[in-house]
Amino acid sequence: FMMVAIGIYLTGWLPQLASVEKIGIPVWRRLEPIGRKLVPVASIPKAIAYGMVWGWLPCGLSYSMLLVAATTGSAVGGGAIMLAFGLGTLPSMIGASYAGGRIGGLPGGRRTRVIAGLLIALMGIWTAAVPMRHIGGGHDGHGSMQHEHHAG
Repeated sequence: FMMVAIGIYLTGWLPQLASVEKIGIPVWRRLEPIGRKLVPVASIPKAIAYGMVWGWLPCGLSYSMLLVAATTGSAVGGGAIMLAFGLGTLPSMIGASYAGGRIGGLPGGRRTRVIAGLLIALMGIWTAAVPMRHIGGGHDGHGSMQHEHHAG
């Protein structure tokens, strides 16, 4: 849901989401200069440090997952939620980084933002839809009652 909301926000059709991102701006203002000092990232320790700073970048999607993690009531449960979130977003983040490097010459106007936002929203819909097809246990629409054969 949040990926869809973020995508729609990027198109400019959901400006209310900007208020969520504003929550972390004061913290980011203090950490961003530290991140700048770590560039260029030329070693694994620098990459880890840069990733730790970058994790504080104001992001409504991350904030919402932090709230979900906080509702688990345990450090292990919250950590598991955030690990799953990180692993779940890793493919799209790598893909976005790769695509951004390949299409960096595109104009950054309104049309580009709308297209990017719609692609993110579609990715969010796809991400939600794929697991839903597997919840019942099978692809044939019969859930866990798949053609069982009993001896005797």
